[in-house]
Amino acid sequence: MQQIGIQSVAIKTTVENLSTVKRFYIEFLGGKEIVEMPGSYVIELPDSSIIELYTEISETPDYLFSQNQVVLGYRTDHLQAMFEKIQTAGYPILSSIQHAGNCYSYFHFIDPNNQISMMNEVHKHTIIN
Repeated sequence: MQQIGIQSVAIKTTVENLSTVKRFYIEFLGGKEIVEMPGSYVIELPDSSIIELYTEISETPDYLFSQNQVVLGYRTDHLQAMFEKIQTAGYPILSSIQHAGNCYSYFHFIDPNNQISMMNEVHKHTIIN
């Protein structure tokens, strides 16, 4: 199983601060907005990593920010195998494998530091530049 590394960071912020935080990632770090949803944005940085900004009005699972304001997302090329490996190792799995359209798939789990993390796989054949 090849891990590519940290691919995304989900950050919880306030509705009032959302546009300021979004502007920081775009103006200072060279990101581009790729998705806008009520109360949230997804920004791609020049190195292809993803910053997901969420507020209290965003639609997220109840558990996502229950322990922290930041959730790390790791990329793998074999999500199903990684799901099984993490589950077999005894780490709590918080979601089944979810699909974000045809773009990527992911699941949430509790890592060895007792933090919520995400593992995802990008479906390269569907990425549009």
